[in-house]
Amino acid sequence: MAAAQEELRRAVLAVLRDLPADTVTTLMAGLEELGVENKGDMSLLSKENLLPFLRVVQSRKLLRAFTSQGSFSALSPPGSPQLSSTLFPAGSPQLSSPETPRTSNPMPSPRTPWPVHFKVNWEKMTSEIQSAIANSTRPNPSARRAMVRELVDQMRVHNANPNRGICLKVVNDIIQKYPTCFGDVDDDENTAGASLVQQVKTRIEHVNRNNTLARLRKNKHSNRQASTNGRGPVDQYGCVRWAPQELPSGETDETLQEMKTQMQQLYAQEGMSGVERGALQRWLQITYILQRCDLNADPPHSVSKIKDDWPFLFSLKGLFSHFSELTGIPIQEKLPAAIDNKSQNIIEYFQQQKTPGVGKVLEAYNEESGNKAICTIMCLLAHFKEGDGIFLTADVSITCSVYT
Repeated sequence: MAAAQEELRRAVLAVLRDLPADTVTTLMAGLEELGVENKGDMSLLSKENLLPFLRVVQSRKLLRAFTSQGSFSALSPPGSPQLSSTLFPAGSPQLSSPETPRTSNPMPSPRTPWPVHFKVNWEKMTSEIQSAIANSTRPNPSARRAMVRELVDQMRVHNANPNRGICLKVVNDIIQKYPTCFGDVDDDENTAGASLVQQVKTRIEHVNRNNTLARLRKNKHSNRQASTNGRGPVDQYGCVRWAPQELPSGETDETLQEMKTQMQQLYAQEGMSGVERGALQRWLQITYILQRCDLNADPPHSVSKIKDDWPFLFSLKGLFSHFSELTGIPIQEKLPAAIDNKSQNIIEYFQQQKTPGVGKVLEAYNEESGNKAICTIMCLLAHFKEGDGIFLTADVSITCSVYT
């Protein structure tokens, strides 16, 4: 299914090359709601089905490309394979052109996706939100969170787990109507809704956290294709590969199990010192799909079992590797860079806006010899009145052999 959707997306971009990314996302979400699973299903759509997402001329171009073989060559860029061969492989039945008379009864148009006609019931929102809308002011964070919860409840009446494209469509409608209340304004005074989209999607994932049927949207295939290593769409709480379904290129279930066994044997022979072996990083990356299967198991495995099955997952190298595969973010590179770029601004801000707890942290901080990263984190914890429970204390007198 994922491969077919990606192929459909590429085919759409081959016809509408200048289509903005957010429009592509909304369009693909709308096609999914209409029941379009592959390129062949596009011939069953009408112009009215696409008008909520595209302009009139764009919708006509797209439908003509998918229903007329003759137009593909004109739409394909020079030197590229003809689009007709992509959409209609050799040996497949060709669709008739629009001018060709049809003898069969016309296919009924699919239903319009619900996000197109979705209207937010603002009367169910809190008085703070209604007041903010009436006065064109920004609501406070707690009122905004309450609005997100109510909005998600209204959306889930139609779909238990709306995807990100649907969230984008709903939020864009809200931003267009109330930009000063809910929009994000950048330095150039452009309004967008990225933060609200993220809040809505995160809330949806949260309410579906124990609903396996609603959360897992992709079907499992026995003949899984090779996956790419690029960062994909967010699928679960900011993760890009929460429950991967496709095996790495050139690998089978047997080869992955063999690598898992080799890592267990390496740990039995060398303990955590085996983490320095050169092949281990590659084994951890390739067996990521098996790691997620065990971590996502229902009922969940115990920590002791996970440690027995994946001992090197409890090493720094294993944790960094798994986090990178899970989120698409190399934390060893991104975190130090973020601290270097942002910590000084954060410290300067707190020096100007001192609160009792932050003041004590800054008084104890020595800019020349102190750790700027620790100071930044402690300032944030003090500002938001959080404890220091995120820190793990270690006894430096205990050797590594005790832990291994």
